[in-house]
Amino acid sequence: MNRVNLRNLIVTCIVLLLTVSPLSAAVEIKLKDGSKWRGEIADVVELRYMQQGVEVPVQGKLLKVENLYVQVEATTAGKTGPKTIFKSDIVSMKTVGTGAAAPAGTATPSGSGPATANPATTPSVTPSSGAAPAQAAPASTIGVHVLPLEGGVGQEIRRDEFEKMLEYLDTNYGPGQIVVLLVDTNGGAVTETEAINKVTFEMKKRHRVVAWIHKAISAGCAIAAACNEVYFMTEGTAGSVTSWNPGTGKSATGEELERGIAQFARTLEAGGHYPGISAAMKTNPALLSYDKDPVTGDVTWHDTLEGEYDLSGPNDNLCFNSSNALHCGFSDGTADTGEELAKLLNLPKWHEASDYGRKIAKEWQQTWTEAQEELPLIQARLNYKNTGQGDPVIILGTRISLLKELIGWLDRMGPNTSQMFSVKREDLEREIAELRKQVADIKRAQRERN
Repeated sequence: MNRVNLRNLIVTCIVLLLTVSPLSAAVEIKLKDGSKWRGEIADVVELRYMQQGVEVPVQGKLLKVENLYVQVEATTAGKTGPKTIFKSDIVSMKTVGTGAAAPAGTATPSGSGPATANPATTPSVTPSSGAAPAQAAPASTIGVHVLPLEGGVGQEIRRDEFEKMLEYLDTNYGPGQIVVLLVDTNGGAVTETEAINKVTFEMKKRHRVVAWIHKAISAGCAIAAACNEVYFMTEGTAGSVTSWNPGTGKSATGEELERGIAQFARTLEAGGHYPGISAAMKTNPALLSYDKDPVTGDVTWHDTLEGEYDLSGPNDNLCFNSSNALHCGFSDGTADTGEELAKLLNLPKWHEASDYGRKIAKEWQQTWTEAQEELPLIQARLNYKNTGQGDPVIILGTRISLLKELIGWLDRMGPNTSQMFSVKREDLEREIAELRKQVADIKRAQRERN
């Protein structure tokens, strides 16, 4: 065979190989539950995988399938690129679009029959005790659960609503839900912040917890920093996590300040942030700057001003805006609407799977507002109501009724919130018992006189 014929034969073989084995080669992936996904490279897939104990959704073009991992072209925090996912972490996978006219891949058990429905995308509607039933969303729709945080921490914002939300999700939906904390607060009580973060850390074991910041000052920033991800609105601010002593009304100093810095540093680290941010937000003299690699985007932090980008000088108390928070990596993205946030969360659209979080937040806001109006009135009535009647039994009976009304308010507000008030339930009950004894003594004396 001469060289020309040999060359023609090689060219023909290459053409045949390319025709028979296109880039969109057929592949098979075994999932965590033993089922298999079958499709082709370049298919657009929707999959869910485990990341730090949380089930995370992602959608994009399948780029590569290796022995241990797959690569999907996906958008994360507004940036599109290859995302590597280990096969052992993949929970579910399906084809939503084909690359080279291949049949749509589906996840089916080894053998035959349909795949088992994913409980994270097919929520139950069985209500938990005291919780409204969930509105079931279509299995293909991934939704979020919004919990608004508005007002003061320890007042309008409490651990109770976090606990209710966690119980509701675990009972009605199962693991892998997306909780969006809509943060708009100037801060509040340190003790309540720590209690809230304790619930947040528990929530993060089973769910994806996202902070979406309009204003997260002081305790609000400490709550946001504990989440899986942090997103800002364009006008969003977060920081100035100063500590003050409620007894003296002055900023914390010395050992008290050091304890506050250490506690917030642990929260930042648990949320995946640089712990040195704590000192810069807690006290003015602390310095903070950073360098950023223009190619990789990696950030190197400095507790000095030697970095290219300064965040906190000797007279500053660090408070992020949406721009510098995003540039240094404290923020995962900026969004002003639900649709914009949905894109950053790799969701097909903004869909609220339930209104439970909004409902319980609104109910507590109303209770707190009413309490601010009614409690001072009850206190005032305790001082004067029916004192002009002259009849001690009527006066004492009125006082007993008002104290019982006050106890009712404390019960309605719950033990966590009622602790903020100077009165305690047991003290009120003792006073009622003493007043009842006085009434009984007066009536007995009246009967004896008669």
